[in-house]
Amino acid sequence: MTTTTDVAERLRRALRPEPEPVELVLVEDAEQGRRLQDGERWAAVVSRPALERMAPGPELAALVASMDPAHLAGYDLIEYIAGLARLEAWVEAAKDVAWAELARRRPAPVEPNRRGEARADDERGISEFAADEIAARLKLPRRAVQTRLAEAVDLTSRLPATLEALRKGEICRARARVVIEHTATLTANKARAVEEYVLRRAPQQTARQLRPCVQRRVLRVDPDAARARHEKARARRAVWLRPEPDGMATLGVHLPAEDALSVFHALDARARALRQAGDARPLDALRTDALVELARHALESCPTPLATRQGRKPQVHVVVAASTLLGLDDRPAELRGYGPVPADVARRIAADATWRRLVVDPLTGRLLDFGRTTYVPPQELRDHVVARDVTCTAPTCMHPAETGEIDHVVVFPDGPTSAANTHAPCTHDHRARHQGGWSVSRDDGGVTWTSPTGHAYRTDVPPVLGDWDADDLGAATLEELRAALSATDAAGAGPEPADADEPEEPPF
Repeated sequence: MTTTTDVAERLRRALRPEPEPVELVLVEDAEQGRRLQDGERWAAVVSRPALERMAPGPELAALVASMDPAHLAGYDLIEYIAGLARLEAWVEAAKDVAWAELARRRPAPVEPNRRGEARADDERGISEFAADEIAARLKLPRRAVQTRLAEAVDLTSRLPATLEALRKGEICRARARVVIEHTATLTANKARAVEEYVLRRAPQQTARQLRPCVQRRVLRVDPDAARARHEKARARRAVWLRPEPDGMATLGVHLPAEDALSVFHALDARARALRQAGDARPLDALRTDALVELARHALESCPTPLATRQGRKPQVHVVVAASTLLGLDDRPAELRGYGPVPADVARRIAADATWRRLVVDPLTGRLLDFGRTTYVPPQELRDHVVARDVTCTAPTCMHPAETGEIDHVVVFPDGPTSAANTHAPCTHDHRARHQGGWSVSRDDGGVTWTSPTGHAYRTDVPPVLGDWDADDLGAATLEELRAALSATDAAGAGPEPADADEPEEPPF
């Protein structure tokens, strides 16, 4: 059925047809532009020098949006790319101003934490929970957001000239970061003296070329800065784990140079001793295995007590389907703290392990029950929550649940101490919920976190084996699996679980 509006729209198009698309042309001077517009078909003409000098902002953004790089000559394509880079720097500066404004609205707390311990304020006066709001909204790691927030505060307060150079597109983010990093230990006045000097040449330098210039100027302005920077860097020593493809991972260590050499020499000496004893493996492999050997020895026979994780000693956890262990299929397993690993790797890890049975929903892969056939006497509630949640339930957080804290969704004693009313956030997100203005609710499918600004973010309960597909198990495989599990049950059940509703002293 044709409406009056349809008729009016057709009439409008007939009387005022849509203009033909125009082609944008870059010209060397205004005279050439006038000739093209007067005598040729091009209606949009831009001066090439004008594009090269155009400051970043809405006008440049509109210009590059109207250009098709596929139709640009080589020289013009490079200037198009340079224009985009200036726009990127302009946007970065605008983000710094906005992020710094959020930091200003989220000052560091001065009251003690929930355990009665006084918390040290952030040196820039930023609340530790400010980053959570941006991280959740932009789906970014919290640590990366914390770093960026600190940089934004530095640029808007201590380094205004660097922020202005970024806003004008004269320097990129990497060069601004060099100035931020190397002036971090200086007073505001000394930092501005350094930036005033180094920004004269920074537009013509790469970040790598700029770095030694900033370092030299910092030493000139404040000879004690090098010692202060070393102490600050030393305080930030760290160890981290990064998953890699093919069942591998990178273990990184940031520590003082003399300590790094001590560790390396110890590993190297052990590797060369094995080589002299006839081991033909490469030295790099021998050093790596020596490090693993030391770590395993520490876990098994450390002379000092090791911290527990949810009441258990540190362990390597692999979650593998019983059908995979029995050789009925080759479903990927989950190595907790890493991710999916091939079935044969899981079987190798499982060959020397203590077993705990998890009962999952065959349709969703979510944990239904923490099994009773276990070799380890339970803290059943903790084990169930950790196995179910896998990681911290806060948005974007991947902190392992086994090193988190058991938290009541409805605060005890108003809410029961049960699996349905508990989850395992990390220490930071636990504080964010109780001190940072966040709220938490839970249903059968997951946890919803609501920020101080009212933004809600849902974290679904993950399948214990990652991407679960019940169709992967055929009817024959299911029958074999049932028979194998029945045989396991007949061999004897483990101890009865503790009453999860009556813990000795719930944390909340």
